[in-house]
Amino acid sequence: MNVPEVYSIAVAGSIITLLVIRAIMFVLVACRLVACLLLSLSTKSSRFLFIYFPKLYHRVSRVVSRYFLLQILYFCGTAACNFIGVGSTAQAGSRAAQLAVVNLVPVLLASSHDFGARMLGISLRTYGSIHTTSSLMVFIQSLIHTATVIHRATFSPAEPQQFYGSLGGLTLLLLCVSLIIQRRYYEIFLKAHLACTIFLIYSLWRHVQLRGRFVRLCVATSAALFMATFTLRVARALFRNLAFGKFFCRLTLNSQQGSNPGDAFEVKITLPRPWKVKAGEWIKLSVPHVGLFYLFQTHRFVVVWSEDGSGSNASSISLLIKPRSGFTRRILDRIQPQTECRAWIDGPYGPSRIGRFGTRTVGDYGHVVMFATDIGIAVQIPYIRETLTGIKECRVRTRSITLVWQMDRSNALDEVRQWLQDLVAEDKSYNLQLLVYDASRASSLKDPLRFGEHDLIQVYGGEVNWQEQLENEISNRKGRLLVMVSAQRHVREKIRDFVQENVYRDVELLDLEFQPWASRKRWCPI
Repeated sequence: MNVPEVYSIAVAGSIITLLVIRAIMFVLVACRLVACLLLSLSTKSSRFLFIYFPKLYHRVSRVVSRYFLLQILYFCGTAACNFIGVGSTAQAGSRAAQLAVVNLVPVLLASSHDFGARMLGISLRTYGSIHTTSSLMVFIQSLIHTATVIHRATFSPAEPQQFYGSLGGLTLLLLCVSLIIQRRYYEIFLKAHLACTIFLIYSLWRHVQLRGRFVRLCVATSAALFMATFTLRVARALFRNLAFGKFFCRLTLNSQQGSNPGDAFEVKITLPRPWKVKAGEWIKLSVPHVGLFYLFQTHRFVVVWSEDGSGSNASSISLLIKPRSGFTRRILDRIQPQTECRAWIDGPYGPSRIGRFGTRTVGDYGHVVMFATDIGIAVQIPYIRETLTGIKECRVRTRSITLVWQMDRSNALDEVRQWLQDLVAEDKSYNLQLLVYDASRASSLKDPLRFGEHDLIQVYGGEVNWQEQLENEISNRKGRLLVMVSAQRHVREKIRDFVQENVYRDVELLDLEFQPWASRKRWCPI
């Protein structure tokens, strides 16, 4: 067995390991549900299962994960494979080509980051890191291969192998250069990225047709995985949007934008095929009515609220959208309030992974504190609702929930007022504390202003002292503390530094997938 084959086994083994861990988590979750069911029968065996399986469930999560260290090992291991058993320039070029096509497999593992992250059971940010790191390695190895070929041979466009190899190299270079427009023209970048990827696969296949079986197998595997995941994703979207007698989702603009151009608005989507919504899930939304240019565009939005239909499945979901430019602004311009139009969704994706390998839930922590700024409240609300439901049904360990939200506008509270009032109405055991800070006005002696059922929603003027607030929560915590953050970057950095200093006090930090933007950026993970 040669070095490239060993290297490919290591890459494939890493991917299979993630899939196996994902499968194990499903099995352990199923065992835990069975244990809880048996516990309700109050038998000794069921009590044993209830104690044993949660310990086994969390034991899997003790594997220490250090992304930076893994990347260093990855680059060092690949560099070693570039030199082991290589005795000439020709062998170096051939080895670099083999390593490039091996790394092409994780790059093309899924046609969408959202789908790949859900398939492997990892966070969107982690999958994006894997994709970026592997793509960088493909580019580096391709440069080495190209340099050695130019050094020892004369380029001849008439030779098919060199011609298609050059096309593949130029396409790879174009993929890297297109990153320049990624933030400003994200949707154009996505479509160009997809087109270049398909052309790259075609060029590489024509380039390696006369090569060895190993190289052809790697390229064929990459193409097969890409097409398989793309087909599954399309089939999944068709399943979500088409049902017997129901075609497409129905979108309704429930609230009208106020005088401030930055005001968020609620969008309600009636689903043709209901599903059980989990906290932290998001969808990718497309609205053909917005315009022809937006027909094939999809945009990520967090599911803030859901209305249950038959059983526990949601018949409709609600999104909170803050208009900026492009798609979100066109929704306000083209759709009238309380007017129904067709929409297309892809998803759901997520939710955010809690604990190592996503083995825990919010309900596994005795004390939960949530920090949010501006539109970040949208991702915290479903977690509060799901945890309160778990408390009421005695399914979770959580006994205290604190939400600290800093608004940037006074009328931001009106956008989520009804949802917050529904939450405090559902909190029959007084486990929830809602602290709202209005940064647009100064603090006064009248603070806090109270509203909601039993005046449980408290509104203060001024900005939050994040460190003081977190110190109070740590000092008064009830069991293991989980800190959930969906805030602007400077706030996240403050909270992260403070949690790292107090990690010995049984505190864990969770940066949610959705984070508010502070400048002209696309919706993205941290």
